[in-house]
Amino acid sequence: AIDLDPNYALAYFGLAEANRSLAITSDVPSKDCLPQATAAARKALEIDDSLAEGHASLSFSLIWYEWDWVGGEREAKRAISLNPNSAYSHFALAHVLSDLGRHDQAIVEGARAVELDPVFFLFGALEGMFLHHAGRDDEAMARLQKTLQLDPTFWITHFILGKVYIQQRKYPEAIAACTKARDLSHGNSEAIASIGYTAALAGDKTQALAVLQELKTLS
Repeated sequence: AIDLDPNYALAYFGLAEANRSLAITSDVPSKDCLPQATAAARKALEIDDSLAEGHASLSFSLIWYEWDWVGGEREAKRAISLNPNSAYSHFALAHVLSDLGRHDQAIVEGARAVELDPVFFLFGALEGMFLHHAGRDDEAMARLQKTLQLDPTFWITHFILGKVYIQQRKYPEAIAACTKARDLSHGNSEAIASIGYTAALAGDKTQALAVLQELKTLS
């Protein structure tokens, strides 16, 4: 798209998101993809500073790679001011707020993202995560189960469900959920690590050490 139109801001937003996602979904080192994500988001805004998605994407890059919480919150709020109906912008602000421990505000923003785009599974799964971070695990479970009903193959939902089960000390259920996340993601390292972590909590030293060795091999 950029080759066809170098001045198409949304294409740079897409490039920013593709690079940003590599750090989470594909085990690409942050230094090898997040600077590229930041550069692409800034390029999108250089072309069109009124593009809400560009500001929201830059918000993620600022908090994930530069640990710039003030800048991240500023960019997410700027995105919402430009387009109050942008689900992605509300999602970005929810992420910043949750990371900062401002859970009640994060939950409001996360719910707004789901309200604006109810069939984008990532928003539903992460709303569950925001509720979990707030200690509202029963509500998180309900949100995650609802998201699974929409798509039982979305691995991130299973992964966050595993986190909730760990908090509830339901270790067999947690291992099952994280295993599902590992399989559906084709081997995401965080899902694998969570299986070992849960096995250790459950007192299964053999499985925990086996997972540790698996991670060492993968690295």
